[in-house]
Amino acid sequence: MLSRRSRFELSIDILTHIKRGPTLPTPIMYGVKIPYNSLQQMLQALDTQGLIEECSLKESSKRSKKYYRITKKGERVLINYNRILELMDPGELVPSLN
Repeated sequence: MLSRRSRFELSIDILTHIKRGPTLPTPIMYGVKIPYNSLQQMLQALDTQGLIEECSLKESSKRSKKYYRITKKGERVLINYNRILELMDPGELVPSLN
């Protein structure tokens, strides 16, 4: 059975995806497997927190595309998250059945 991801887990997934390189919303949506409306809310929250930044890519004179890139603060969050994971022993998180 699949468990639902928390907002924090979704944030980490989005940051991880964006860290691979600046990207447009649609590839993030498919990579993280999240509905577009939810993704937009998460991207706005991450941008407000200063973890990512929204940039514009001018493709034509008619409109520009938004893409996102991770900030130094966002990179620090991922580094610290990975450090915490390394320190935790998954076996200690599950109580023993003995």
